[in-house]
Amino acid sequence: QGEALHNWVSLDLWFGMVVSALFSMDCSGTHRIWSKLFDSDTMNVLKSTGEKLDTWGKDKGGDLEEMDGLDEGLCTILVECIFVWISKPLVEEPTSDWLKKYLEDDMLKSYKAFNEL
Repeated sequence: QGEALHNWVSLDLWFGMVVSALFSMDCSGTHRIWSKLFDSDTMNVLKSTGEKLDTWGKDKGGDLEEMDGLDEGLCTILVECIFVWISKPLVEEPTSDWLKKYLEDDMLKSYKAFNEL
């Protein structure tokens, strides 16, 4: 309890998760998850940067230099990611049912793999 994100995931994995989320910021579920970690200003940067990346992708990878503000947006997001990764405590805990299912799935996979040797 009260552990920070850096106790659970590496910084490069965390960066990858956030950059992946940039491509799905229009999904309400994604927005709900990230808004628990980032303030409203950062959420606005995430949304606008995601839109710019989406436009860039639809243009089949046009010149990134033409995407005005994309570099500033990405820098802002990555700096904010470091802050969240280091200092923001994780406040949600898994439910007992979720944890039981997670552990059961993991144990069943190990058991099956062992029996297949």
